[in-house]
Amino acid sequence: MKVEVIKESTSNYFFVCPSCGEGKHNYTHLVDDKKPCSFGPWYCNHCGISINGQVLNDFSVDLSVDATKRLIRTLVLLQYAATPEDPFYIIVEGMYFPENGKELGECDKFHYETHTCPWNFLQLPTIYRQDTDYHGIFTWVKTIPIPTMEEWVELLNGEKYDPDPKQLLYQVNELDIVQLNKLFFPSGERVALKLLE
Repeated sequence: MKVEVIKESTSNYFFVCPSCGEGKHNYTHLVDDKKPCSFGPWYCNHCGISINGQVLNDFSVDLSVDATKRLIRTLVLLQYAATPEDPFYIIVEGMYFPENGKELGECDKFHYETHTCPWNFLQLPTIYRQDTDYHGIFTWVKTIPIPTMEEWVELLNGEKYDPDPKQLLYQVNELDIVQLNKLFFPSGERVALKLLE
């Protein structure tokens, strides 16, 4: 299905999700004067649907969606592994693919503790023990789906939540320690963050 292209300047190309009409996806880096280019699967940053496509000679895109594949955005709580007696936590955005048949968070322990370096989820240069690609610096604690609008409103005691995906971590950053514990451990099954102890 050929979709409308959003051209914000002479060098930036975007398309909106053909499923929800909301997610905006930049494909500028795939535009080539010489030949068409295929891509995917990409996942809509709004509804999570799987999108495959081809950039055509006129720089428009031909897209298809696969409703059997969907990305669920998550929040991941990680603890700096070197100081368990004085915990330092970070919260990063993650991904979950239910069609893989795994439980939420099942693959995250391996992913964050072994497979990936901090650059991939922090987007900040990191150096640990003179290594710029050090793996295993964080211990995975818990993964949760990004809260729904109703869950955010309850968590924020009735305050309005801005659902802009780009603002998610800013919104999380505004939570106090009690709200963070309620977010990650709603049943009170564990007090994860030492400041509450």
